[in-house]
Amino acid sequence: MRVTIATLGSRGDVQPFLALAVALRRAGHAVRLATNEPFRGFVEAHEIEFAPLGGDIKEIVGDAGRAALLAAHGRPLETFRALRRAVGPLVRQGISRLPAALEGSEVVIGQLLVPAAEHYAEARGLPYIDAAYVPVVPTRAFAHPGAPPNVPRGIASLCTHLAAEQVFWQAFRAEVSAFRRDVLGVGRASFFGPSARPLQKRPPALLGYSNTLLPRAPDWPEHVVVTGPWLLDDATPWRPSPSLQAFLDAPGERPIYVGFGSMTVADPWKTTRLVRAAVAKAGARAVLATGWGGLARDGDADGDDCVCFIDEAPHQWLFARVSAVVHHGGASTTAECLRAGVPQLVVPFLGDQPFWGRTVANAGLGPPPIAVGELTVDRLADALRSLRDPKVARSAAQVGAQTRAESGAELAAASLPRLVEHAHTKPRPRRS
Repeated sequence: MRVTIATLGSRGDVQPFLALAVALRRAGHAVRLATNEPFRGFVEAHEIEFAPLGGDIKEIVGDAGRAALLAAHGRPLETFRALRRAVGPLVRQGISRLPAALEGSEVVIGQLLVPAAEHYAEARGLPYIDAAYVPVVPTRAFAHPGAPPNVPRGIASLCTHLAAEQVFWQAFRAEVSAFRRDVLGVGRASFFGPSARPLQKRPPALLGYSNTLLPRAPDWPEHVVVTGPWLLDDATPWRPSPSLQAFLDAPGERPIYVGFGSMTVADPWKTTRLVRAAVAKAGARAVLATGWGGLARDGDADGDDCVCFIDEAPHQWLFARVSAVVHHGGASTTAECLRAGVPQLVVPFLGDQPFWGRTVANAGLGPPPIAVGELTVDRLADALRSLRDPKVARSAAQVGAQTRAESGAELAAASLPRLVEHAHTKPRPRRS
């Protein structure tokens, strides 16, 4: 089958779908990955056909957009406004390029930030499959990953899923309706979008997160498949800089990795000084990744044998060489920590990150999360010490072995024929 995967976002958003694409290609399918233009080389290095679906998310969303999303976290109305302002240009760009990206497809796999992909597939009579690496299919078993903590199971948890769907859907319903009218020549979209349909009548779904960390919800229908995380192997051997290699090879305890990926903070210098002070207080060594602006390369660290600054490094390579990981709680980074079998501390910023932080801590793989706005030298130092607990290390190693055995991307590829058959035979929802 000729399969097109449509997704947008940062590298952490795109990489799992590239792993899925590689597994589908190995299973004998012709696969195209439609995503942000800056990832063209990354995709093609893995011998996957690329189609442009958006520009550079770092430039499109910008520091102001990321700050708006962070400030809106936990407040539905403000989140709606922040999505329109910060993510809206990216989504609209993806919608405008969607027909060219999906041309010639026999199966469409779509992600949340490409809300028009399902509508294109429906209008063209193509099977469509939802895909995510976060448990966003409505359930009574647990709350939506973006919901506040301690929501009780049952109807309350289900309502958090439906509410989150509505916040995102209403933010971009007008754009999807215009696409249906002007490009597809069909009627406007349903006012309530996905929430208007019971689960049995929704498209099949592939969910690429660890069953070991979070068991599948018992009230999901059979066409919702939890596979395990979609983990990508490096296409080519990666060589560290001499300074990083020397730091990793230094005698004594392995260093801790600290990095916040695509997250940004108002004052990276202040955050870096806090992290360095906590590392020193805990008697540890650390590799500090600057990322998009969570940390800054501190000139005062010259001559400090306890820290080593890097811009970035492949997580698969680096996490296998550190003793623990401190990160922002993105789903992809969390999954890479699971694969490496190392303890982890989540410092969440927004979205599903607090959820992964709580889930990791509940599984005994690290201390409770510390929100980025609540970081102090003492709190972080105490958390770094707890990452050395042999019991935590044993639990992380055990879960690591289980996660690697899940072979999530391969299971997703093996599930495709069954889900395509369901997508062909399920009742088509009516739209006004």
